[in-house]
Amino acid sequence: MQGYSYIGMTEAALYSNWSMKPGSKDKTVLWHVHLFVWRTNRASLKALVDEINNNHESLIPTLCPADYRQIPCDHFIGKVLYLLKSPQEYRVWSSKDEVVDPETGEIMLQLNGRYRQKSRALRPVDQVRAFRFLRNRYLDHLMLAGGEGKALLTAIRWKALEPLRFHQCYGPFVRRSSGGKAIRK
Repeated sequence: MQGYSYIGMTEAALYSNWSMKPGSKDKTVLWHVHLFVWRTNRASLKALVDEINNNHESLIPTLCPADYRQIPCDHFIGKVLYLLKSPQEYRVWSSKDEVVDPETGEIMLQLNGRYRQKSRALRPVDQVRAFRFLRNRYLDHLMLAGGEGKALLTAIRWKALEPLRFHQCYGPFVRRSSGGKAIRK
């Protein structure tokens, strides 16, 4: 992403019925990023995504490892919230087409070599699994940026971690007044 201005978040997606090891029933955690990229053009971004897709395999056959889309201004807040969502469970299914047997006229379902995926909130047992693989990772460390996004990320981290710095400086028995001054509880 050198030469691009971007900010984004690393996400851990739990694939509960898809394994990186063929034939295995192991669950897979797929680490991937969601990025906002600006000050570029469609041709440049397409070339970057094409390069990624040509040089990297997708976890799910027939799906590309990278994609991009332009976000309308009125959808921006929703996309920011999507970027910050908690880990989700993803499930993958083989797609099937209805085919008609020419001899019998029977309608059958036949695998077509394509896949689809859907996400849902983690179930309680998977919330525990997610805690295990996320326990030493903090949101501010899962964020990334480049170009003009670096200053934005620095500002976000500074503001988001302000309560932690206050707590570390003054201790747990101090609170802030409405004017921002430290008051002992």
